[in-house]
Amino acid sequence: MREGEIMGLFSFLGSLFGSKVSSKVIEEIRREISFAEAIKAHTAWKSRLQTALEGKSDETLVPAHICEDNRCVLGKWIHGAGTRRFGGDASFEGLRSKHARFHVHAARVVELTQAGEQELATMIFENEYAKTSHEVIGMQVALKKEFGEDRS
Repeated sequence: MREGEIMGLFSFLGSLFGSKVSSKVIEEIRREISFAEAIKAHTAWKSRLQTALEGKSDETLVPAHICEDNRCVLGKWIHGAGTRRFGGDASFEGLRSKHARFHVHAARVVELTQAGEQELATMIFENEYAKTSHEVIGMQVALKKEFGEDRS
């Protein structure tokens, strides 16, 4: 994550936890999403994609479904309650954008792997996907810490 993105994330976190956000709202957000579950799901994609790249996957991975960023725990929150609460906030929109790119890159890795384009799939997996994955997971970790989630 670049310094400006980190500062934007902290700005977003500040907007979440400024004096305007009551403990009631924080509890509501905790009920809306478990960032620990979201982190676990996004972290699992690395292994799933690596297994697919190695030709060892038992899963039927569908690129058209993978690129839909509203199907996972984080995506459901981003496109639902998160947007209702924070839509329009520049840092929230940055999270939404990065999360969408994460899914596009993951879908592209699968698509290229299924097309026999291992070299290009590996390049995207090791570069664009890895970078975006690191950023999205980092943002989720920061949100999890800010919410003081005990769930793991």
